[in-house]
Amino acid sequence: MARLEDERTSGAVFDMGGRKLDVAMRDICKSVRIGSKVTPHDLRRTFATRAAEMGIGEDAIDRVLNHKKRGVIKTYNRYLYRAEDKITMEKVAARIVALAEGIDAKVIPFRG
Repeated sequence: MARLEDERTSGAVFDMGGRKLDVAMRDICKSVRIGSKVTPHDLRRTFATRAAEMGIGEDAIDRVLNHKKRGVIKTYNRYLYRAEDKITMEKVAARIVALAEGIDAKVIPFRG
């Protein structure tokens, strides 16, 4: 279960009542009649794709996805980018919500 680090918020990002995320996602998909297999990796892929579409750099995407640092960055740069990554996640989340709500003219709204 992922935890938010901001002291103004608390609790789980995904509260599944003790279930694993993949099981919870299958249950949700079943309840809204989505037949295709959906996995937690799809959430990572969606985030990375939408972030790149918005012009967010690969370094920021890698940090949010918790990919390992390489080379000079790994060795010398100890800054954690928490504030920047929070802004990145909020921007991408707002974009995904807008798409799900049909705010983008190219998307038909999903009505559950």
